[in-house]
Amino acid sequence: MEEYLKTKLKIILVILLSITLTIVSVSAFLTVRDNWMYPSHVKLGDLTVGSVPKAKMNGFIKEAYAQETLKLSILDEIIEIPISKIGISLDYKNTIEKIDSNLGVLENVILRGARELVTPVFEWEEIELSDGLESFVSEYNFPAVNAQIIYEDDTVKYILHDTGRFIDHTKLLEKVKNHLLIGELGPIKVEVEEIQPVITLEELQEIEKLSKANIKGEALLKDTSEFIIIHPSSIK
Repeated sequence: MEEYLKTKLKIILVILLSITLTIVSVSAFLTVRDNWMYPSHVKLGDLTVGSVPKAKMNGFIKEAYAQETLKLSILDEIIEIPISKIGISLDYKNTIEKIDSNLGVLENVILRGARELVTPVFEWEEIELSDGLESFVSEYNFPAVNAQIIYEDDTVKYILHDTGRFIDHTKLLEKVKNHLLIGELGPIKVEVEEIQPVITLEELQEIEKLSKANIKGEALLKDTSEFIIIHPSSIK
């Protein structure tokens, strides 16, 4: 019985040793291969770079990121801005060094087959990025419109009030830079502030009623930064 157990234990040890040697041998082979080609499980952001020869990696990611865009989420839509137009570019040297630093013999043995996600390293021109975002902001920012009542040729024209929009350029710039620092191009949520009008049509109509009651038919020309009321008798 004791001899049987010893034999069984030897068989188990031989099997375990064989499995271990196989894993190490395969990993060693793949490691040798990885000296000139990136392993298949490596991804750079959303880009799969596995099986790309290391000698061609610089050109591969340069071509891939040439058409990349910064994605801004605003008012339920995604706006894509080519990074080349706003001073953002991929730091190829540091990105490749980052990929290489994440790979090693031990990681190849342990993580072989598991996805290895590496975030890209970006660089940017501060002024060009700021100007690009300023241009974007200017397309969405507009002031609130105050209500107006205009009397013209015995016709009353009501101009309705409307809310404005404001995007803080400085805050957006910092938010984009923070995303770039961690290797992300978005979508980045853009905070939009609503600007309320100073005078609404309802308020203006109430003022008009009070004016008519107070002036008893006399001409009134009132011009302020908030609103304009022109009575017929003031128009010549």
